[in-house]
Amino acid sequence: MKVPAEAVVITSRLAAFGGLSGIELSDDSKYLIALSDRAWVVRLDKRPPHRVASLMPLGGTDNAPSAFKDVESLRRAPDGGWWVAFEGVNRVAWYRPGWKGLAYPPKRQLLQGAFRGLVGNRGIETVATLPYGRGLALAEQSGDAQAIVFDPDGKVLARKHFRTEYPPVDAVALADGGLLILTRAPIWPLPPTFVTELVYVAPGWEAEEIFSGRPLFRLDHALPGENYEGMAVEPLGGDMLRIWLVSDDNYSALQDTILVQMDLPLACLDASVHCNPARVKALPPRAPAPRSRPSPPPG
Repeated sequence: MKVPAEAVVITSRLAAFGGLSGIELSDDSKYLIALSDRAWVVRLDKRPPHRVASLMPLGGTDNAPSAFKDVESLRRAPDGGWWVAFEGVNRVAWYRPGWKGLAYPPKRQLLQGAFRGLVGNRGIETVATLPYGRGLALAEQSGDAQAIVFDPDGKVLARKHFRTEYPPVDAVALADGGLLILTRAPIWPLPPTFVTELVYVAPGWEAEEIFSGRPLFRLDHALPGENYEGMAVEPLGGDMLRIWLVSDDNYSALQDTILVQMDLPLACLDASVHCNPARVKALPPRAPAPRSRPSPPPG
């Protein structure tokens, strides 16, 4: 079964644009909200050419050390606010609801000191919102990646491991109790390309100390081989999920910021159904803007 897909290169004249590593649906259905790993918040039009509608510094990161700006994941919190995962300091910041809620410092810091022995690019990479107000945080590790289930106050409820060939970079909990996990690994040398896989973890994973999933398909076989790090899921009618992906260009002239949308039939979650995204090329923006390299830090 072919999965329809589209990919668009996004550019902006705004000097801070780039490095997008997390994405989520906005309160306003016309937009998506993305975060960069230099702590900028970007509002994107959902309709092509996906114009950068606005951009602002993430609250509480002004004049902060770089480790406190290393944002990797954005997810809706149980109260309608936002959970933002910071890899450099291995914590999840809890922000107030709405676009403006991301402009102010977080109301709480969760999971401080909860992850053990994580340094550099092996820290918290993704946060997902689970039923009953709980959350799941995953470390960027291959093999048995550290995973923590936590309550709305950040209390650790369970320590687990996600067994994976490639490190997880984002995850979304589904209505059936399962998970969609985006995994990827770089292929060297330069210019870099990436192996990217979408993995489905079936319901019941919470009963396992070590859980794993079933790869649905390789994304790099169909999409431009960029550094996809952010994923959001939008339920559609007719047993369909719209998967939004955004790539992190690493502030490099050799890479692009690409926004992908795929319409995934729920039937693809059935192990007996073989699905693959339609092969696409990234479409250039309709009104190309000068690329901005590198983006300055907030402040």
